[in-house]
Amino acid sequence: MALNKMDLYEARALKDYKVTTPEDIKEIYGYDVTQLNGYSTLSEENKQLFRKFIINFYNGIGLDSRMILKLIEVNYVQMSEYVRFSYTADDGQDIYEVVGVEFKKLNEKGKYIAFKKHLFYKDVDLEKCKKYTSSFLRIDYKWGTRKEWQHIITPNKWY
Repeated sequence: MALNKMDLYEARALKDYKVTTPEDIKEIYGYDVTQLNGYSTLSEENKQLFRKFIINFYNGIGLDSRMILKLIEVNYVQMSEYVRFSYTADDGQDIYEVVGVEFKKLNEKGKYIAFKKHLFYKDVDLEKCKKYTSSFLRIDYKWGTRKEWQHIITPNKWY
């Protein structure tokens, strides 16, 4: 008879059903987070941030949710948002709208390569748009049938 997940927690002396190490995740859920796509491209600092984050992330969701969570990849990404002028408000303030977003991920050679791009309008000329760029750690996963991702700020803060 196979052990259920609750038994696996108890076998690891995790009586409160909270993981404490990446090894707990590997033994209970079968994910070696150090083998996740993109992990090898991370700096040591970002690897440490990710290992701490993933423990908090797992512990922040219920046991049933952990069962349907499938980790896909983790990357250090550069995100560029493109905005264009929309209109001038009654108070004279110029209003801009986001027309697209582009993600590039850092590869093993330290170069950013195209990852994902979303344009919200067909008539967008990105060359004429203002571009705002930021970089951060990102995890992509499937939660049941939905694909989702998180922007990791600290081990305890993400969105």
